Amino acid sequence: MRQFEVTAQLRGLQDLVFKEEKMAITYDINKDLKFKQGLKAGEAKGELRGEKLGNKLGNKLGNKLACREAKNWALLKAWNWHWKLSLAKPV
Repeated sequence: MRQFEVTAQLRGLQDLVFKEEKMAITYDINKDLKFKQGLKAGEAKGELRGEKLGNKLGNKLGNKLACREAKNWALLKAWNWHWKLSLAKPV
């Protein structure tokens, strides 16, 4: 900082440096290399977690639908069998 002040004094910018000294230091985190690396790692981890959860829920839903379809198929077969019997033997 001292080196910067000396350079500013040589160029006649000391008033500007004094004003800037009172301001808070701002840092753009989006340009930071470590932030970018951490962001990529976090995105990859989240993507993997979401994929696992999606597979788990998809399997669960698929099993429910398969059971429902199997029940419907069994009911349909039973209905057809009953209908054939009722047509074969008139009451």
